[in-house]
Amino acid sequence: MTQAFFYRDDCFEATALGMDRGLMYGDGLFETIRVVDHMAILWPFHRQRMLLGAQRLFISLEADWLDALLNNCLAQLLPSNGAASAIVKIMLTRGIGGRGYWPSEILTPSVIVVVSPLPVYPQHYYQAGIDTTICQYRLSSNAYLAGIKHLNRLDQVLISRELDRFPEGIVLNQSGMVIEGSRSSLLIECEGDVFTPKISDAGVNGVMTAFLRESQPVTGISINEADITPDALKSNCALAFVNSVFGLWPVKSIDGHPVEHGTKLGELQHYLHERLGFPGRIA
Repeated sequence: MTQAFFYRDDCFEATALGMDRGLMYGDGLFETIRVVDHMAILWPFHRQRMLLGAQRLFISLEADWLDALLNNCLAQLLPSNGAASAIVKIMLTRGIGGRGYWPSEILTPSVIVVVSPLPVYPQHYYQAGIDTTICQYRLSSNAYLAGIKHLNRLDQVLISRELDRFPEGIVLNQSGMVIEGSRSSLLIECEGDVFTPKISDAGVNGVMTAFLRESQPVTGISINEADITPDALKSNCALAFVNSVFGLWPVKSIDGHPVEHGTKLGELQHYLHERLGFPGRIA
């Protein structure tokens, strides 16, 4: 019989965790959800992305089951954490199985939930913007996995080594095209239009970008996908990082090259402030 052991203080402890396929192979998905006053911000978009990811990975998952899981998190975990607002990270793995890349039987998915305090970022990130850099490490190419938020984040781990002086960095694919931030999506405003990079062979489809695109009837701002080169970012274009945890950070410089604030990006930041309560330049 195959067994797994956890080694600590010179002793071995038997544990089923070591046989979980999320740990062994990164075989699973995750979502990081901002919860404010017991409300899961952008949950429909997180749920949609996790359902798509489960379909891609051939993990059986139902929308109603996910909704029940979230509701139980809000009802049971937040009170025990002593807060009505938090960051809730839901990790879903294929389950606990034996050796071998593909399990010989249908497994029961494992769920791990991590509850953390809401992070507080400096106000000047939202007002003046942030300095950023174009990272040297490039994302791995895999068209089948592009878009979903799977558990294998080694690319992001290695990218983050370059960001000791920057809150966020610009990440390229193997072909040298702009894809995203290390933990966020990118919005680019150029000549009055707003774009987001195409994600065809690398990167994650961001829930905040999806929300803003769906909000076009309210904001009047359409966000189109485009191929973006690093040089284009420095050609009189404005730039912002967006995600579901921090909202929108405008960029003030790329590798020392000044970047102007975009008018429409400012309008989107104001919309996120008014609609979802994220900090903004007027906060």
